[in-house]
Amino acid sequence: MGGGKLNWTDIQEISIYEFMGQKFIGLKLEDTDHFMSQQSGLKKWLMRMNKGMVQAPVNIAQSAISISLEELYVMMVSTWQRARE
Repeated sequence: MGGGKLNWTDIQEISIYEFMGQKFIGLKLEDTDHFMSQQSGLKKWLMRMNKGMVQAPVNIAQSAISISLEELYVMMVSTWQRARE
């Protein structure tokens, strides 16, 4: 379920982790509360639930993408680092 647009500068950290046998890319945000305030209904509720269960409020599951998680991670970190310079 999409959570909306994030700017690269909104991201504090990008990591790969595993939860219940599934791999994810997790995005820790500079201001999680602000991002969550922009969500509505079910999305906001799911993000609150995720916040207590997994490492990051925004997550990309391997099952949701067609390339390897590691390949996407490398692309994301490279772009994120350039945006922060």
